[in-house]
Parts: sequence; structure tokens; C-alpha cells
Amino acid sequence: MMCQDNDFCENASVFYGSDFLSEFNVNELAMELGYDEPVYNRSVKGLTVEEASKTVYKDIVPLNPAKIFLNFGDTELAPNGTSVYDFADKYEWLLYALHQNTNARLYVLSVADDVKKAVDFNTALKKLCSETHCDFIDISSAVKSSLPYKTLFNILRPKMRSKSVMFAEAMSLR
Repeated sequence: MMCQDNDFCENASVFYGSDFLSEFNVNELAMELGYDEPVYNRSVKGLTVEEASKTVYKDIVPLNPAKIFLNFGDTELAPNGTSVYDFADKYEWLLYALHQNTNARLYVLSVADDVKKAVDFNTALKKLCSETHCDFIDISSAVKSSLPYKTLFNILRPKMRSKSVMFAEAMSLR
């Protein structure tokens, strides 16, 4: 069951991020790849982690998601952007807000770049995830792929599931 913008599907997987995730057409890929659980993409191009921590109450919390996949940092990578310390501090606040207002399992996706500052951001995110009981997922292979969003979907698909994988799906027969 796919969730469109006007529908409401409790216990869905929700994607919330900035530039990279804003172009992730997860509903189309889910239909193409035979995924039948509800998904939303609430990502916004140019959204910073600081802005996200303010809008999460209207954009994410009312959906009552089971799982939230977060991907921020591409906007903060600008040459005069946020420092690693400030980025981690603001991300921690976002994770806190989500932990306090949802029962969702939180997944933090790596910053989708390989410049030095992105590597530093990812190191800080890994540490933050271990401290806040969130899962860190490295998506660099998807970003470098010739089909980045299809690869991303396949990386995240096992984490998105709320039920066991069917045998036919596991054997790539479906």
C-alpha cells in the first residue's frame, strides 16, 4: 500500500532529509520493485538539520511512523556552512525531538559526499548514533552508483520492512 501526500498511513516508513533525499521517488520505486508497505518522503531541497528540528512536529510526528530515515548534511557542506560540532549538536536535537514525540526506529543515513568535511560529518554521525540508540547506514555506494536511487532503495529495503521477507523475494523471484 503506497501512501500519497493526501493519504494517511500509520506505521509507515518516512524519509526526511535535504537535497539528495528530496529527489528520491520512493513511491515509484516501491511500486516498480514490488514493495507493498506504506512509505512517505517528506524531504525538502535545501532543508537544514536545524530547520528540520523545527518542522518535524508538523511534517513527521503526525504521521506516527514506525521508521524514520534521516539524511541531512548536504546543505550544511557549503564552504561557509555549519561546523562539524554545530552540525552534530543540531542533529542531536532533531533525534531528541523524534525520540520524544514518536515511537519510531530512527535511521541516520550518511552524508552523501566524499569531501573531507562530509567524512568528518559522518564520523560525528556514527558517534551520535551510538550515543542516541539510532542506526547509522552508509549510503556512499548508492551515491556512487549509476542508479543511485534504485541502489539506495535496495540498501534500505530490509530496514523498511515491518514483516519477514517472503521466500520468492529473497530469491529475487518477485
